[in-house]
Amino acid sequence: MRVITSFNELLTKPVPTPLRNLSPIEALLRPLWIDAKSLGAPKYVSWLIL
Repeated sequence: MRVITSFNELLTKPVPTPLRNLSPIEALLRPLWIDAKSLGAPKYVSWLIL
């Protein structure tokens, strides 16, 4: 649930709460979250859909 919330915040909040490395899943998804934040989440999401 924390992972989904963090990725949703990328799309809805100007300053999203970063992922915390508390689980193996969060640790693996952290680079993707950082890329999405640096590129701008809407642009990144549209790129993933294509």
